[in-house]
Amino acid sequence: MVLLTYPSFHLLLYLEWLLLATAVFIEVVLPFELSWSLLLRVVAIATFSLMGLRLPMMKLETKLFYTALEFGLILLPTTQHSLSSRSVFLLCLVLVMRSCLIFKRSGQLLVLGLSLLTYGTLVLSRPIVPDKFMREKLIAMSLDWRLSNILLFSLTLVFALLLINALLAERQSREQLEIAHLQLEITNQ
Repeated sequence: MVLLTYPSFHLLLYLEWLLLATAVFIEVVLPFELSWSLLLRVVAIATFSLMGLRLPMMKLETKLFYTALEFGLILLPTTQHSLSSRSVFLLCLVLVMRSCLIFKRSGQLLVLGLSLLTYGTLVLSRPIVPDKFMREKLIAMSLDWRLSNILLFSLTLVFALLLINALLAERQSREQLEIAHLQLEITNQ
């Protein structure tokens, strides 16, 4: 189990909470509409948030089920065309952050790929251009925006994956150094 005793892990936990609070803010405020769809989005994000309080660390099946459930909480309101792409961006980022603490490298890369596929499909499939404007020019601009958005998302996910793995390696090195220091003290005594 990953112990959140180092300041860098507290920073990651605060960052996760900030990203999730931002996703709720985006869904509730931009634009505000009181509906069942809003309730579904907020409940999905809240459930996703609560799942982060207890990460599975033992069985692979539990880890896979946990991650599949997180993807389900992202996709359920997304398929209803109610969860915004900005919120999916933030939730997938949190999902990749959590996968770094749960899985080894191959599992992390699988979650990263599925997150990219989920977000890319969402961004490319949703209509953005209204029909009554200059269609061809706006479609080209819309496609450029979509591809830029997917590229930014993929770079953000890769950066987060590398950063968290560097923090994990630093923590492991520090623990090994502390054990070696204790063994040296025992030997000297």
